[in-house]
Amino acid sequence: MSAKAMRTYQLTHKANETKLALIAAVLPEYQATARRMQRWQLRRFYDGEGFWDRANCKGIPSQLSARYKNSCRNQVVGGLVSWRGRCKEEFRKLVTQSSLDRQTKVQLYRINTRAAWYQKSVVLPELDEQGNKTGEVITVPAETMAFARHLMKHIRRHRNHIPNLSRSKTMSLDGTVARVERSKTGAFDYWVRVSTLEKSKPCWVPLKAHRFFADVPGEVRNHCQLRVENGTVSFSLLKSFDIAPARTDGVEIGLDYGLRSLFASSAGDLLGRALYPWLQGVDQQLTQLAANLQRQGIKPNTSKRYRKFQSRIRDYVENEVNRCLNRVIEIHQPKSITVEKLDFRCGGLSPRLNRILSRAGRHAVKEKLEALRETQGVEIILVNPAYTSQQCARCGYVDKSNRRGDKFTCGFCNLHSNADVNGSKAVLRRSQEDMAWIYVDKTEVLRRLEDRFLSQWGIDFATVQARAATRRSDLLTPKRRRASGSLPAEQSVSIAANWNRG
Repeated sequence: MSAKAMRTYQLTHKANETKLALIAAVLPEYQATARRMQRWQLRRFYDGEGFWDRANCKGIPSQLSARYKNSCRNQVVGGLVSWRGRCKEEFRKLVTQSSLDRQTKVQLYRINTRAAWYQKSVVLPELDEQGNKTGEVITVPAETMAFARHLMKHIRRHRNHIPNLSRSKTMSLDGTVARVERSKTGAFDYWVRVSTLEKSKPCWVPLKAHRFFADVPGEVRNHCQLRVENGTVSFSLLKSFDIAPARTDGVEIGLDYGLRSLFASSAGDLLGRALYPWLQGVDQQLTQLAANLQRQGIKPNTSKRYRKFQSRIRDYVENEVNRCLNRVIEIHQPKSITVEKLDFRCGGLSPRLNRILSRAGRHAVKEKLEALRETQGVEIILVNPAYTSQQCARCGYVDKSNRRGDKFTCGFCNLHSNADVNGSKAVLRRSQEDMAWIYVDKTEVLRRLEDRFLSQWGIDFATVQARAATRRSDLLTPKRRRASGSLPAEQSVSIAANWNRG
């Protein structure tokens, strides 16, 4: 049986204001119930019992029906499980970057895999040097368990805060409280029967599907997501589909993200070059609008016009990301795409716009890459981004002076290339490294790159930099050439010989 994936699609509704008001009135009680659910689930988590998506909700006080509470419980558990997954990544990074002994690291890795940080004691199968089970079991020492909890405390406070799920304005409702039915007439495509706070008084909401939703293959599920924000209610339906098998044929592509070129590929493509000029234009409008609102004593986020402006920017960025990645698939038909962990910011734009881009860009790229993996079988490889913009993709030499704006010139092998294209090739080259590379810090990445360069070329980065500095100081610039005319002939020859020899 093939694995399934699900995606949500927002549809246009034709509900009147009375129905929308009844549905929106559910959200405050739904949020209050989510807050109580989250507290109860976290108490179980800290007691070492984990999250429970089949818990009986009768003991949770709420005005919601039992069916509504079950939907709320599932949504809360889903959010906490996602948070727990991010904690595992941060925990692994901290352990990998630590100076602990190998045995302690292995025990912490195995605790992390089981998310057993808060269990009273953990019993693990004993492993030999090759990682095979010996048939014996070992109990993790109490001090190791205490250290695991200490790391989790640090992660919760500084790296991955526990989300406040009661602030969510989205209600993820299953078919018991939001039943989806296909319309029997041609006026609308679907009807959603949404339960309200008033018993036996549901609201029937007609939905109109767009062409994209109709063309996407998959089965419409009996599930609806309702988002209530700023007095408006939006409806999204879910489609489930079979995850495509992994591709076995095709090229391997590396992608480097920027804004002057949204994507640069290791094949030499520069895609999305119209995005940055467009952003520069809207940045002035956004800054001026925010300033005008603040002069009037209006918070920008409370202004409908400002929110629509933000939405316009996010939609444009998302469309450009989707268009460029679709173009990469169309041209190259890759079996794998290698990308780095990205920071969606760019110099020359206001901090306000950079914040919008950081959220919108990160979300759009993540969603699109996941969609390509699920629908087309393209393998997505994440690599450590440290020094990919400074590393020569041909010889591996790393120096910040290699890159100057859009141009890349290697100080060792003298490679000349577009800086973004070289960065994408360096990203692709990084995919050949051990997966543990993604968890190490920048200092360790640089040390490993230098060790590899030294073993390949027999020279370290410092020596290359020193020779490059000597060549620059001996370079016969026009001013030096004119000055050397007054020097003795043998000294002028010595300067030129030193430069040529370097």
